[in-house]
Amino acid sequence: MSASLGPKLSFVRFTDDKLDYSDLSSLLSPFQIEKFSFLFKFFDANGNGHIDADSMDGMAEKLRSVSGWSEEDPQFLSLKDNNRVFFECLLDQVKKEKDTEGLEHRSWEEALAPSKMSVTQVSRTAWLHMWARLCKGAAGI
Repeated sequence: MSASLGPKLSFVRFTDDKLDYSDLSSLLSPFQIEKFSFLFKFFDANGNGHIDADSMDGMAEKLRSVSGWSEEDPQFLSLKDNNRVFFECLLDQVKKEKDTEGLEHRSWEEALAPSKMSVTQVSRTAWLHMWARLCKGAAGI
């Protein structure tokens, strides 16, 4: 069989060509960046470019309608609770990431002062940096 008769495959890309991924190239493989970008798009249910509480609610609602659950179904309530906990952990990880930015340029007083930073949403860049830190040394996943 000649190569011209074989199936022509096309792949949908989930990375954003407007974003610069060069700082991630030593931390994540191109495949990992693509995979984590796909997951980001899944969680960004409202498509605003950030994962926030509304995105999590939108994703839960989509899953509820697909599964046929009522709003009072125990499985749906469990899903919403799991999503809330996941989102809190996600915000916590992104906050930890932001707390270390520029740390080497801070004085001891600044570094040890209580942080008043509030994180309510996660951008794709913050999402990818978080996964790069969590997957450090795991290029094969």
